[in-house]
Amino acid sequence: MLGSEGIMVYQVYDVHHIDRDKVAELIRNALEEHFKDAFVFDPIVVVPRTWDGGSYLRAYVVFDGDFERLDPKFTNSLLTMIEPELMELGLRNVMGLSFVEQSEWEEVHEGHDYRESILLS
Repeated sequence: MLGSEGIMVYQVYDVHHIDRDKVAELIRNALEEHFKDAFVFDPIVVVPRTWDGGSYLRAYVVFDGDFERLDPKFTNSLLTMIEPELMELGLRNVMGLSFVEQSEWEEVHEGHDYRESILLS
């Protein structure tokens, strides 16, 4: 949204009411439709994060498969493709998305507090 002086202004939203199960399901469905059986995406973890007085969601997509086949054009545009569905769930702000190889997952999530997260297996 542009402010009165042409400067980008972001509204602050609270994402704790967003159904993170459904967010993970949207991500999983889009990935499986595109990649078919080339990868296993499991788990997908959606976590609320706080930044600059507001909150946003970050999804961690754990995958098993050949990293070279993980199409960056698709993965970089994934959230844009499912944006209408995300908005229907009430998500009105930016969301983060990270892809983590299965072999690195233990190291990545070690020390994180996922009490507010959804682990979709």
